[in-house]
Amino acid sequence: MRARSEVLIDLSALDHNLRVIRGMLAPGARLGTVVKADAYGLGAARIARRMASQVDMLMVFGLDEAEAVHAAAPTTPILSLMPCRDIESGSPMHGMLLRGLLHLAAHDLSQVKSLEGVARSLGVRLPLHVELDTGLGRGGCLPDEASAIVRHVMASDALTLAGAFTHYANAGGSEAATDAQRERFDAWVRLQALPPECLLHTASTFAAIRDGRFHHHLVRVGLAWTGLPFVYAVWAVREGVDLGPVEQAFHRAKANGLARSGAIAHREAPAQNVDAGYVRRYLAHIIHYDLGPRELAGLRHFYALAADLGLAPKGVDLVRYHRPHLVKSR
Repeated sequence: MRARSEVLIDLSALDHNLRVIRGMLAPGARLGTVVKADAYGLGAARIARRMASQVDMLMVFGLDEAEAVHAAAPTTPILSLMPCRDIESGSPMHGMLLRGLLHLAAHDLSQVKSLEGVARSLGVRLPLHVELDTGLGRGGCLPDEASAIVRHVMASDALTLAGAFTHYANAGGSEAATDAQRERFDAWVRLQALPPECLLHTASTFAAIRDGRFHHHLVRVGLAWTGLPFVYAVWAVREGVDLGPVEQAFHRAKANGLARSGAIAHREAPAQNVDAGYVRRYLAHIIHYDLGPRELAGLRHFYALAADLGLAPKGVDLVRYHRPHLVKSR
């Protein structure tokens, strides 16, 4: 019996995506890619193997993922983001530490002290990246404890402060909140006496594609390497035009269309000789109707390609028409 579905992964497209991301980075910024959750279901081994020569660091969630990714990319440094307190002597992770290829995230001072004992028992100097919680509330520590970790690590003969980072809570939905988180991170960094080798990095993909203020020394991206979306159509106006009531009419039309996606699919599918259920899923869940950060980045990239080919005038700045009260469909 044959499977009814299969996923085809174009690794040359992955190469292209990484080149595009590289081209968006601020000068001198390094690139780190997140391949957690089996590379988002695409297969961590094959993806890491393909990425290894194109990125500066790979990021995973836990040590089990680090071991699997290291087997596929044995010379690329890996950062494990999950709080870890112990590493077994003679394990693959021990070998990675001996070669300087395993970095760990520091979430609290007690964890750091545990790892310091582990490092001494294993005879290694353990690279740590302290995570500052600037508003996500899902990991890391508050500024005072993060500063205490920095002081402790820098005074230790078994630990190295290899990095400091934060993670944005809603970079794809709130530019103001993301800006505030970046400012908190930068303000904290200015108060620390960090060593030159300490890599500063923030995430997520949505922040990374906005502008160079979010790039620091290293950029961590996850969903971006899977590809930027293609924007098929937009409603466009000249800069400075106030849409007035037309704006709300557009959003009401979108809401009404989504609410009737089932009826539309039932009516139109027979004429296209396709399954009505698939059409409904396509209209309601696959195609998107909002111009978010990833869509805008894709639009700008395709515009640049068109301009290079002489198909569009150069020097046009694509800006979203944005108001705080805009209704999102999803």
